[in-house]
Amino acid sequence: MLCYYCENQARATCRFCGAGVCKSHVAAARFASGGASPDPMSGLQRSEFVVVNNAIWCGRCQAQWFVAPQ
Repeated sequence: MLCYYCENQARATCRFCGAGVCKSHVAAARFASGGASPDPMSGLQRSEFVVVNNAIWCGRCQAQWFVAPQ
């Protein structure tokens, strides 16, 4: 895979869009994954997320938070 910016050999892929990035063009951004699920004991909604603060980012794509309607 080649770097999205300079076509050198990519060292990583963007967590958000999948673009390849080389060592000199790599950036970092916060990534959160998860959602709400019903708690089996109380029946109330429970949020479970995994947050990664230094996820590989290409620096170009515009990742945005999405809030699901309740």
